[in-house]
Formats: sequence, structure tokens, C-alpha cells
Amino acid sequence: MAGLIVLKRGVDWTATGGLFDWTLEFLISRLSDRQTANYLREIVDNNLGSLWIADLPAAAQQEIVSHWRNGLVTADERQLPETEHKVDVIRHLQELVDATYDRLELCDVVELREALPGERLPAGAVGTVVDVFNGPPTAYEIEFADTDGRTVVMVTLRADQVEQHDGHL
Repeated sequence: MAGLIVLKRGVDWTATGGLFDWTLEFLISRLSDRQTANYLREIVDNNLGSLWIADLPAAAQQEIVSHWRNGLVTADERQLPETEHKVDVIRHLQELVDATYDRLELCDVVELREALPGERLPAGAVGTVVDVFNGPPTAYEIEFADTDGRTVVMVTLRADQVEQHDGHL
């Protein structure tokens, strides 16, 4: 049996029943909201096979997305046995993580979440999306310019390294 996670309207993720259950188990032990954790436990224990994120409280939604973004793929890499399918499973989980980020488009203005010392870019540096690479993982070519509009550096970054910037350059 397959499992379905609906992140938001038009954005969902399907997986085998085992991977779906493992993904929910990953959350159950980490969620601070015990009521949501118990709800996820009920889905797993009763083999319900679907989770609609929008049905959960806003704080739980944010926490789930945060856990997925910050540890789902690395937990999978550590916990799964070495098999010929491990790379495919990790790629599939990366698709879920990527789906939790709002998709950026060409010319979107973005801000760095973390410093890139090798590029001499501080956290919060503002740049422009000049190319989009469909993954997994999704990546973006970002142009950072000086105050005169001259390119300082262009760097390829994962979706989790940038966030959409409100405002203009």
C-alpha cells in the first residue's frame, strides 16, 4: 500500500507504505505537540496511508516542515541499511524536503540563510535567481551584485540555503 502526504493544494508526495510510515515515525518522536504526534501514531498504527498537513495546527505544520528540512534525509542516510535501493530512497525523501520549500522563479530576489565565507557572502546577503535547476535536490544559480549592479559572484545554492526576500535589491 502506498502513502500520501499532501503538503498544500497541488503539492503532494507519495511513497511506498514502508517509507511513508518511516517518515511519520521520524516525526512522532520529535514533535513537541503530543496531540499531533498521537494523531500521526494513529495514522501509522491503523495503516491509514495519508496525511494532510493542512489539517494540523499551524505550529505543528511549521515544526513538521522544520524537522523534514533539517534532518529527514540525514536520518535516513544513517538509519537505512546499505542496499542497492538506498540512493533511490534518499532521492525520494529529498523530493519531499524540496516540496516543503516555496518554488523560486527566475528574477526572484532571495536572501542567504547562512554565510558563505568562501564566497565572502554574509548571511542575509541579497541576490537574484538567474537559473533554476530541477533536482532533486532543487538548486538555483544566484547572482550577487555590488551597489552599482556589477556581478560580484554567481553561486549555485540548494533551496534550503536561501529564502525569498521581501522587497527589492
